[in-house]
Amino acid sequence: DAREVCRVLEQARERFFAAFSGIGMGTNRSDQPLIWMCFEGREAFDRYAASADRLQRTWLASYYSSRTNRVALIRSDFRSYPDWHAELTEQGGAETLRVAAAQDEMNVLPMPRTPERFAFARLTHELAHQLAFNSGLQARGVMYPFWVSEGLATNFEFEGPEALDSGICSTVRLRALLDAHAAGELVPLRRFLIEAHGPLDAGQSRRYYAQAWALFQFVLSER
Repeated sequence: DAREVCRVLEQARERFFAAFSGIGMGTNRSDQPLIWMCFEGREAFDRYAASADRLQRTWLASYYSSRTNRVALIRSDFRSYPDWHAELTEQGGAETLRVAAAQDEMNVLPMPRTPERFAFARLTHELAHQLAFNSGLQARGVMYPFWVSEGLATNFEFEGPEALDSGICSTVRLRALLDAHAAGELVPLRRFLIEAHGPLDAGQSRRYYAQAWALFQFVLSER
C-alpha cells in the first residue's frame, strides 16, 4: 500500500509542477523529504491531530498542517467514519460514500473501485497543499483566504490513474457548484474573497470548496 501511494503521489507531484510552469509561474522543488503520517484507525488519528495541531475530533479522514508541514491520514481507504452513518452506493462505475451526520448529509468524493482502493482525490488534494507550502507558492505562517488555499488544492484532485495521465481533475466540484448556483447558495464574491475559514457545517463546506475550486480555476486559466 505504501509503495502504491508513493507512486500516485510522485505522479501527482509532476502534474503539480507542470501546471504552474506551463503558465510561467516559477516554483521551487524542495530537496527535503515531505512527510506523511499514516494511522491505522481514527482513534490514533484524532489523538495525533489534537496533540500536534490542536484539532478537535472532526469528520476529516486526512489533512495537511502548515504548522508541522506534514500530512496526516487514516489508512483504511478513507472509509473510517465511526461517528457517522455511512452507506456505499455505486453510480457510473464509481463507488460513492454517502455520509449522514446528525444535521446534514453530503457526498464524499468518489472513490475508485477495488482493486484500485485508494481515494486518489483525497491523496492528491492533501499533496497539493503540502507542495504549495514547499515550492514558494505559499508561505508557512501566513493566513491565506480560503479560496486561495482550498481553491488551489481542489484544482489538483484527480479521480484515478487515468486522470493523472491526462491531467483532468475531478468533476465532483463542478457538480457541487452547479447545485449551489441553482439553489442560490453561492457566497457573494466580495465576501468570499476575504473569508479566511470555511464553515464547520458539512453541507455548507461542500459548497465553499466548490466555489473556491471555480474561482481559483478561473484566475489560473484566465488571469
